[in-house]
Amino acid sequence: MERNMCVVFQFAFSRTPLEIYCQKNFRGEFANLGVVVFEMAEHRAIQAFLELAVYLRALDDEENVGKHMKEHTDVEFGTLIVASGQTRALTLRDIANKVIHGTGYRWQFSADAAPQFVCDSKEGGMPQNWTRAEIDLGKLLLFCGMLMPGEI
Repeated sequence: MERNMCVVFQFAFSRTPLEIYCQKNFRGEFANLGVVVFEMAEHRAIQAFLELAVYLRALDDEENVGKHMKEHTDVEFGTLIVASGQTRALTLRDIANKVIHGTGYRWQFSADAAPQFVCDSKEGGMPQNWTRAEIDLGKLLLFCGMLMPGEI
């Protein structure tokens, strides 16, 4: 779990500075650099987030940390957009479930907010009452920082 957290957070929080650096320092045709620096890293970070979600789900099943967080903190882990277009706060359990059951994944970067990992729901198929989950990686980082290394 720690390795996956490392990959996810390092990718998400370093992407914007790396883009700025490359734009300032590399002119002309550097297509292969983009593949290595951005595309491969993005795919690895998505894979790590999927694995992290499975660990979070197992941790929640074993220790019920999602319920504890909900009862003892006001941390909201992002936004869940439901099929009707309404929104509600994401819980820790929601993160695991939406990532595991999502069918599309992407990153959102903003200059004035923490990066987000976005999961899209499958249209049709198994019953879905949600369309998109926008996970606030700053809030997830806060939670993961509270876990003791070696216990996760």
